[in-house]
Amino acid sequence: MDKIFDRLTDLLRSMGQSDSRSAFAGGDSDEAAAWEELDEYLSSGGNTSRTESSGTHYERTGPYGRSEPVPGTLRKDFSNLDLPFGASLEAARAAHRKLIRAYHPDRHAANPDKYRIATQITQRVNHSFQRIKQFYENGVRPEDHGR
Repeated sequence: MDKIFDRLTDLLRSMGQSDSRSAFAGGDSDEAAAWEELDEYLSSGGNTSRTESSGTHYERTGPYGRSEPVPGTLRKDFSNLDLPFGASLEAARAAHRKLIRAYHPDRHAANPDKYRIATQITQRVNHSFQRIKQFYENGVRPEDHGR
């Protein structure tokens, strides 16, 4: 995801953020919030510090009532969804919806560069959400199926 943000940063800087923002902005409050988050991420150099929310847990109840820790191999997937490590499936689902709404390629079809970047971001977000969902719902550990 870092490569995507680096490429997006380069694109936005080359176009000037105020111009690119007006190209994306359509008065949508979710889109405005996404731009604010992106600005915050870019200004911090990619080091966002999020506090753990009350919806965070680091275990899943496996078969026979045993707890299974969330594997560290999902750490990058939680990061791709802009969530703290071990966030609940409900939080992952909400973050997935929010990111897909903001970066869906159809919203950026008029500009081929933005469309390509939005497609890459959407693919990464979908893949990360599916891996998290498989772990919470089926107990499928990422190392079982690879990336």
